[in-house]
Amino acid sequence: MLKVYLCDDNAKFLDAFILKLKRLSREVKVTLEVMFSATNPVDFFYYLESHQVERGIFFLDIDLKHQITGLDLAAKIKELVSENELIFLTAHTELAIATLQRRLAPLDFLVKNDERINEKIKELLLLLDQKEAENSKNKEPKFTFSIASQQIRLEFNKIDFLESSSIPHKVNLYANGELYQFYGKLQEFEDKYQQLVRVHKAYLINPQNVKKIDYQQRLIIFESGKYCTFPVSKRYIIKSLFDK
Repeated sequence: MLKVYLCDDNAKFLDAFILKLKRLSREVKVTLEVMFSATNPVDFFYYLESHQVERGIFFLDIDLKHQITGLDLAAKIKELVSENELIFLTAHTELAIATLQRRLAPLDFLVKNDERINEKIKELLLLLDQKEAENSKNKEPKFTFSIASQQIRLEFNKIDFLESSSIPHKVNLYANGELYQFYGKLQEFEDKYQQLVRVHKAYLINPQNVKKIDYQQRLIIFESGKYCTFPVSKRYIIKSLFDK
């Protein structure tokens, strides 16, 4: 499914364009969902910073009649969203040169009054759907979290375990030989990532990186040398995971 985000200062055009996207996606049999749209770039900035958007297709008007331009939004998207496709909307083809100067590497430009805009949108949707299918086939799952405005994605083979932090509403992640601390709840990550296993109310582990189990001291020791404990009540779960 293609996840779409849009920003254009003209509300009437934006509404009509969203309807056009949905209609054309049905015609070419591409599944599409509009995740967020805004006429104000400040609202769009806020959305990007407050949501963990991992991937998306972004239709951005270049001239937003605001001190924040579509080019500024695109630069922010490339900073925060690891998998992004940028498509600029414009009524002024000469503005396209500015994207080259800022090295934003958009997928394409759509000129609003272009007679062929419908055909171009269909071609883009089919291309994006093909890329999405190829990426899904080859993509390894990654653990994603945010620290301040920075989004971080780690391969699971780098992760040892997560623990509840002494700081309220935060968790500690031991990965890559480093300690990361960020806002979240263990339950959220347990629900989201089946690669992680709950071995204690305060710990989620990645079994992939466990080196050995000390049942006498009730320690789970990782390849990195880090370790965490487990209660007697979790002994059976631990043995079922590792004593095979």
